[in-house]
Amino acid sequence: MERQPISREGYDKIREEIRAMEDVDMPAVTERIKTAREEGDLKENAEYHAARETQGYLQAKINQLKSKLSSCFIV
Repeated sequence: MERQPISREGYDKIREEIRAMEDVDMPAVTERIKTAREEGDLKENAEYHAARETQGYLQAKINQLKSKLSSCFIV
């Protein structure tokens, strides 16, 4: 994979986005999953399934951004 140039500002913006998702968004979703799980039957628990879907989306986005940073160099 060819390395792509990125500005320091762009790099820092992506790092901050990752940090926010890992430190704020992901714990909030984990708490939503925990709360939904306590409501009982998971098969028919729409809140649980929505939270799990959100968690998957967040993790995919985090992975995508980390991959992007690993293939960049700061100019």
